[in-house]
Amino acid sequence: MSASVPPGGAVHAGLPQAPCRILVIDDSPVDRAIVADLIELHGGCEAVAVATAAEAEAELKRGDVSALIVDHNLDQERGIDLVAGWRNRGFKIPMILMTSAPTQDLECRAAMAGATATVAKGAMEPDALVELLTRFSAV
Repeated sequence: MSASVPPGGAVHAGLPQAPCRILVIDDSPVDRAIVADLIELHGGCEAVAVATAAEAEAELKRGDVSALIVDHNLDQERGIDLVAGWRNRGFKIPMILMTSAPTQDLECRAAMAGATATVAKGAMEPDALVELLTRFSAV
């Protein structure tokens, strides 16, 4: 896979689309900022961070989202339900469900709903996140 040069000039290998946009949906401003920063600093992609499902819908309608990462426990919705709905509407981009309380049951339900992967919030390392997005970018 070839390397791309993001706006900051650092070279990041792996993520295939240049420019790529990763949608981050999390109602926690701190968690949203951390994930967005990981994507931009280590993944070489633009992170679009939103707090609600309505904001996510607006971004998805633009049609230029490469992948998304959604929190499972949003204020008004469950991330797993959003993923299922987006899959039912034909969205084919990688969709990663993140949770602060991962369980094998949740991972199974997320996969059945159409999530590409499930990640634990507290254990999210920059290299692992970039590898995960890279691995599923061709889905």
